[in-house]
Amino acid sequence: MKKYSSIQRWEIFPNRYRVKNYTNKKWEYIEQDKGKWIFKGIPFSNATLLKQHLNVENKMYNLERN
Repeated sequence: MKKYSSIQRWEIFPNRYRVKNYTNKKWEYIEQDKGKWIFKGIPFSNATLLKQHLNVENKMYNLERN
């Protein structure tokens, strides 16, 4: 089981993105400011780095559950 979904675009104009948190069944929104992707107060220089962070969070979540 995963804690977070993949990054999803939920609004086209302007481009806005979100991630589903499966533990509390709520959407968590990604902010963009000056070319940075900000998720839960953590800035990432691009979406790839944010995706890698979400993958690590999902792996840690699985380790904690087992």
